[in-house]
Amino acid sequence: MPTIIERREASNIIHALRRGEVPEQGTPILAVGLDAEWAEVARGLDRVASGQGDVKFVVGEYGSGKTFFLRYAAELAQTRGFVVAPATLTENVLLHNLPTVYGRWLTDLQIQGKRTSVLSAILDRWLTQAEDEVLQQEGLPASDPRLAGQIIRHLEQRLSQLHGCPPALTSAVRAYCLAVLEESYTRANAALAWLINDPGLAASQKREIGLKGSIQPDMVFPFLRALGELVQAVGYRGLLITLDELDITTRLPSDRRSKAFGILKEVVDGVDQGQFRFCYFLLSCTPNTLAGRKGICNTPTSANLAQRIRPLETPAGLRDLRGPSFALGRIGQERLLAISRRVRDLYALGVSEQTAARMPDAFFSMLMSKVAGGLKADIAVLPRVYLRELTHVLDLMDQNPGYDPIASYDLQVEQLLREIELRPEEITAESTVMTF
Repeated sequence: MPTIIERREASNIIHALRRGEVPEQGTPILAVGLDAEWAEVARGLDRVASGQGDVKFVVGEYGSGKTFFLRYAAELAQTRGFVVAPATLTENVLLHNLPTVYGRWLTDLQIQGKRTSVLSAILDRWLTQAEDEVLQQEGLPASDPRLAGQIIRHLEQRLSQLHGCPPALTSAVRAYCLAVLEESYTRANAALAWLINDPGLAASQKREIGLKGSIQPDMVFPFLRALGELVQAVGYRGLLITLDELDITTRLPSDRRSKAFGILKEVVDGVDQGQFRFCYFLLSCTPNTLAGRKGICNTPTSANLAQRIRPLETPAGLRDLRGPSFALGRIGQERLLAISRRVRDLYALGVSEQTAARMPDAFFSMLMSKVAGGLKADIAVLPRVYLRELTHVLDLMDQNPGYDPIASYDLQVEQLLREIELRPEEITAESTVMTF
């Protein structure tokens, strides 16, 4: 494997594959054939770190690895000093209801080596930086009773520098910092809960920290802009904001769909107008979201957005990754074979070296054929199903030393269908052609 990892991390990756899921961590180990795509994202991150903003749409058919690529990019961005704000659209987290997406971005913030309480860690770092500046500028000892007042005045100056940040959000950041200075951690946690739009925060807790209401749609992007500047001010290179499963938007009623596409236009407009300094938006969707009957290109109110994000035509066999959107190729058999070998290596490290050594390359091709044939689908749209079954066979071999998969394996189609929920697109080989 190209990356040195620990046994525990290898075991966690295998455990995710057992459930048919993309691993939360360790994606660079499984990344095959994505060097050019990552190089383009890295180029954008470098531009963002210089004070620019950027947005990129990652377009791919089902099974092309969009979710994997977003997590892969997020992990590598963290190694390059970026804070990551990830979100996935679901039935309860929908783009037209922007505060629900904001809640996921702020709740799930990630930095290298830390995936919990990241917002508080960033604010604590900002507060410590303010304290250090006051100590240096005023020459006061840490025990001086005047220090707290000086720090508060310095914080007010810093808060005023968060350009365009809504007053309510500025008040919440102030409430958090004051609570920490006063060692009132109950109030500090309440301020954090308000900042992440926690629906469980009681009105009495809001009153205690001088806040009311909740995050409104018009607060979201101004605060993300402020957060981009804040993370850069405390030593990070910028903020990577990811959004997966945009396709859910095409299943909404027309009014909500138009509103969601309007929010995407707001992102693109903001980037073009220089409003998102130190922010990189990385969004994923299928071609249907762009060009389908209910997609961006066929929604009258989104015509301007469609013109700006659609890829330009290229000669056959050539790709342009530098435009506002780029397409991920399907995971063909050669890539899947290379990924299979890496899964075997991970199994050797995380579970059993002896068992992995007994798994021959010939079984990978055999399994691809059986999964595609048994489910009557193209293997290119079934990588998660295939990898789950591969891990299952490795587990059978590990627990039954005499088991020979080449001689004895038989795909249990009905059991597989019961245990893993196939999406409609995974049981058809049809694909949407991207046309504009």
